[in-house]
Amino acid sequence: MIKKWDLERKFSWLRFVESRWYYLIGGYDGKVAPKLVSIAAIIDQNDGSYLYVGYLRDYSLDKTGELVELVIEEPFRRKLSSDKQANGNNSETRFYKIDGDYLVIRYRETKNLNLLFWRAAD
Repeated sequence: MIKKWDLERKFSWLRFVESRWYYLIGGYDGKVAPKLVSIAAIIDQNDGSYLYVGYLRDYSLDKTGELVELVIEEPFRRKLSSDKQANGNNSETRFYKIDGDYLVIRYRETKNLNLLFWRAAD
């Protein structure tokens, strides 16, 4: 009943999961549940740092409620050194699509994580 009527969003004392990630990623701190969550994560690799973007499909938590991995769909990436230049060069070729249906990002490898919630209009 709590989940069915979305009461844990309205009354934080009804929250049944002791995980900040469960509520943060689920958008439970907003007034309206998100329809879609967009993810942007920076990951260091041998040849530099990359920005990975996509739409959240799933995620996993460990026994203590900490974030382990994110599964994103429609993944794209770009090297951070390909950022927009001061002269205004904003080439759309900076990002390239990653082949595959899903990309799994291990949270322990991320440097930064950005969540963007897409909510239905009122």
